[in-house]
Amino acid sequence: MAQPIGELTDRMRDIFGLVVEAYLERGLPIGSKALAGSISLSPASIRGVMQELEERGLLTHPHTSAGRIPTESGLRLFVDGIMQAAAPDPRERREIERRSFAISRSRTRSLQPRQRYRVSARQRA
Repeated sequence: MAQPIGELTDRMRDIFGLVVEAYLERGLPIGSKALAGSISLSPASIRGVMQELEERGLLTHPHTSAGRIPTESGLRLFVDGIMQAAAPDPRERREIERRSFAISRSRTRSLQPRQRYRVSARQRA
């Protein structure tokens, strides 16, 4: 069973994110050497972290010498993590709602004269 993203170390989250993003971009397994250019770790250190992620059920590999790909539960965890990271806190949510309401009111006001014109034009006919 996959663990919540918060239970992973920063290093594990970084490598997990890189593997998932590369997989989603290319659709192919990603190896430690390919990731070494994106993160300041040796391929051996990356392989160790990838092995831990595999033991946690987040990554797998199609065959022994292949790179890793995310499991179905790993992809679900990644998506859930993005959704949690993207959710605004209550203060931000109130501010977004306030601004949205203000924009909506200003648009409604700007449409009212046109609507009145249309009504009066219809009444004339």
